Amino acid sequence: MTGPWRVAVAGVALASATTLGALALGPAPVPAGASAPARVTITISNFMFHPMRVRVAPGAVVRVVNHDHVVHTLTALGAIFNTGRIRYDATRTFRAPRRAGVYRFDCTVHPFMTGAIVVS
Repeated sequence: MTGPWRVAVAGVALASATTLGALALGPAPVPAGASAPARVTITISNFMFHPMRVRVAPGAVVRVVNHDHVVHTLTALGAIFNTGRIRYDATRTFRAPRRAGVYRFDCTVHPFMTGAIVVS
């Protein structure tokens, strides 16, 4: 394969490898002495949560913004938190659990959309 097609395929492969590598790494390390954020934003676009894994302080405010043209939810497995249905360009907030741990979530409308909130 030569020409622009080769460049395009190489670019897609690099982007895919970069995305998979970032997902495997999980949340970014926090410097010693730094605390988890008390407020974070999770964006929904292209049927994915961004970031897919986020670290927050206990009881932090989590803001969820939907940029897809369809309805989504961000719902913890076990329903510990739930945004309810979020329409296009709408925002919902909720408080993270106060107990430390990893809380997995999905979109109840599109269960293949998954993520996690790490409370520490």
